[in-house]
Amino acid sequence: MDPVTQTLFTMFLMFISTLVGKRTGRQEGINATVNYMIEMGACTEEDLKKANERFAEDMSDEDDYQ
Repeated sequence: MDPVTQTLFTMFLMFISTLVGKRTGRQEGINATVNYMIEMGACTEEDLKKANERFAEDMSDEDDYQ
């Protein structure tokens, strides 16, 4: 493999690895925070359902404008 192709291939793999790492780390952080809040009694399952419903409504409202 020539050096240019190898360099481009390596840069592409590093870019993909960075994207996957950011997404995975972000989701784990969100999950840990929600679990902690549930365990400490700061929110309940019902609160999460309401929040998810509101989020879904907001997303559908944004779709109307596009």
